[in-house]
Amino acid sequence: MRLNFLFGRTTEYFQFKGKALPVWNWGYRFIQPPLIIIPFKFYYRKFEIAGWEHMPTDKPVLLAISHRNAFMDSLALVNTHYTQVWQLARGDAFNNPVLRRLFYFFHMLPIWRERDGAGADTKAENQSTFEACYDILKLNGMVGIYPEGDCINERHIRSLKKGICRIAFGAMEQFNWDLDLHIVPVGISYSHAPGFRETQLIQFGKPILAADYKHQWDLNQGNAINLLKEDIEASMKKLVVDIPKGHYHHDIDELAVMMSHRRCGKNGSPLEILNEQRATVARLQQTISEHPEQMTELVRALHPYKRKTRELQLDEETLDEGKQRKATRWSVALALCLTLPLFLMGWITHALPVWLTRTAVKKVVKKDIFISSIRYAVGMLSLYLYYIILLLLGILLLPVAWWAIAGVLALPFLGVFAWEYQRRIRLFARVQKVRRLLRLRDTGIMEIYAHREKIYRLLS
Repeated sequence: MRLNFLFGRTTEYFQFKGKALPVWNWGYRFIQPPLIIIPFKFYYRKFEIAGWEHMPTDKPVLLAISHRNAFMDSLALVNTHYTQVWQLARGDAFNNPVLRRLFYFFHMLPIWRERDGAGADTKAENQSTFEACYDILKLNGMVGIYPEGDCINERHIRSLKKGICRIAFGAMEQFNWDLDLHIVPVGISYSHAPGFRETQLIQFGKPILAADYKHQWDLNQGNAINLLKEDIEASMKKLVVDIPKGHYHHDIDELAVMMSHRRCGKNGSPLEILNEQRATVARLQQTISEHPEQMTELVRALHPYKRKTRELQLDEETLDEGKQRKATRWSVALALCLTLPLFLMGWITHALPVWLTRTAVKKVVKKDIFISSIRYAVGMLSLYLYYIILLLLGILLLPVAWWAIAGVLALPFLGVFAWEYQRRIRLFARVQKVRRLLRLRDTGIMEIYAHREKIYRLLS
């Protein structure tokens, strides 16, 4: 069935401003592996897809996607079973004709806001985009929208804009409600959105059928839009860690992360960790409502715990009892010693592209939400160029060309190993620091463990 989906596709076109654009095309399919599928396996430590069974592949689909991590949210969709989704992007980025052609190739259409510079023509400009979306959906294509509006790295679903509802109802009206439109909520979650070698989860929820709102639309269009918006928002909240904004927002976030680490560990699957954090958030919300004095006690333990761990540059993983065992520490030390040559090979061969990427991120990025996107793009392009240069030099200088090919193919794995080695050696150093402080009966580390034990007792 999947092979049929991938290789049985025929190219169909829709019209946009006098241009015929493909709903699905082989050119885009061809570049997905080198630009997204393969690099993602190295960029993220774990990438998980959940709920794909809810995604119809032979129906018109309007995706309502959570938005926390700029360009990486879009790539998560592209990395999901070779999906080709037409997504809406800010209109002023399409002013450059070269970039405009590139955006069309990567399945992006402009959506204009007043502040983007379209002026009095904003509504007219957007109408052509909406009509293109209707045609894509008529051809059983996929349209992706970020209904929260701006991208903000927060652990909650913000109040949705009405644009996605207007597109849904506009498509239904355009084709006299003879369209089996499925609105699929999508939640994208990260262990640490700006970080490298973190985890990413993309989760698809149960579809909402646009046809179910026809009666309400006929009675009152405004009420139908609000009802659909509320239903989409409620569905999206089920797919992410949704912490309501309030006095305890950040405290709940930190407590949920602590509890998921204790129960799932660092190697738990992204979906397991998400579900554990959602359960902790629900319990804490209930605690705030029913036992506010217990939440106050939790926070009084959490704040000094976080302050002390920052002062001593420690984290939850460092404090794990399993990491403190003598046998564990000796085995880690032995493994670090034995694999030192591999680390040196990976570090030396990647020092230049890593430096270039870090320099670009520091100079270009003005907001934290773009750190991961810029790092990914610059890192991928610089590494591809670097590997090609090394390959050509290897073919010229080595007696057997296959040696050069094998060496270059091994480089990405060595690079990731070097990064993980550095992480593990820093973790080992922190664990040794904890052991030394415990032997000295340091008051700071004793306070940390006392607060930590109290937090887990109250959370249990």
